[in-house]
Amino acid sequence: MDEFIKGFTETKRILFDETPELILTCRLEKAELLDPADKIGPWNRSEWLLMRKGNIWRTEVRPLDEGENPDGHPWAMEPIIQIQKDGMWMNYKPHNTTVSVDRVGHQGLSVNIFREWQYFNRVGYGVAETIITSNKGNFKEFYDYALTNPTLQVLHSPDMPEYLVQNREKYILHDEPEIVDGYLCWVTEFPGFDKMWIDPEHGWAIRKRLRWYPAEKTREWELLNCDFKEVKPGLWLPMTQVETYFGYVASHPKEMWDKPLYRYTYKVSLSLDVVSERFDFSPPVGALVVDGIRKDSYRITAEGANPFAGPIAQGLQANRWVMFRAITIIIGSILVFIGLWLMLRRMEMRTKEG
Repeated sequence: MDEFIKGFTETKRILFDETPELILTCRLEKAELLDPADKIGPWNRSEWLLMRKGNIWRTEVRPLDEGENPDGHPWAMEPIIQIQKDGMWMNYKPHNTTVSVDRVGHQGLSVNIFREWQYFNRVGYGVAETIITSNKGNFKEFYDYALTNPTLQVLHSPDMPEYLVQNREKYILHDEPEIVDGYLCWVTEFPGFDKMWIDPEHGWAIRKRLRWYPAEKTREWELLNCDFKEVKPGLWLPMTQVETYFGYVASHPKEMWDKPLYRYTYKVSLSLDVVSERFDFSPPVGALVVDGIRKDSYRITAEGANPFAGPIAQGLQANRWVMFRAITIIIGSILVFIGLWLMLRRMEMRTKEG
């Protein structure tokens, strides 16, 4: 296990600490229904554009197929845009031209702001902690909140190496390696919950992973990471991901549990060169801004207006006010202490004189 932990730790360090710029396109090429008896159906095909430049993170998600919302209106083919920067989170929805702004890691967020980064969760590494801490947020507080919020389920995944460290005694190492996609892999398993096939020759890549529902002991999903590419020395990432989902315990009848229902095939392209201008965003005139920081809403009235500007200024002003109050309290406490000390000294001197 020590080698696995060391290998995962090194890969995550290269991925998030030594790769400050990247642009990754993840395209859901194929969404297959494997059991015609299923009444829910697979996800719709989409394309994710994931970008990072230092502490600025941007995602764009657009549908690949036309369709309708439950209210009968057609899907907006423009991308939904999210940006995290300067401690702020912004989400733009083109179908109703609405911009939501809040603090990164704020517990009031009602949507899963990290679900667009699930490519990295499938690789084995969660990006949420890096995004929150790079924007001066408190990841532990947000994680504890996420455990009680079903809309933030992506934070519940057992990411490496942290989950392996925390549950080391529950994982067992199989005696013999197995071949996955033509490569020799060591197998480690948390019986009834998690099983990984790990390739030590390609950056400790997780080539295959199987998850169970722990209470019901039925399969939840199976993942294959394929077509690995060494994008920089020591960092191997898959250019193809195939994910199979089994019957949902929460929504499917019991006879469908453990049956494969949907299969998703993702194709990936990646570059480490990012253009700074791609992180600028100006919503259209007339867009509604829902400002969770100032607890206000307003319309964009001028071309090129920046929805971050007001909240950032407000946040800086709030931070300065908090610092001013803290300094005032500290100085006041010191003065009170000095006053009490002088009073006690005078009383002591009078007692001696008497």
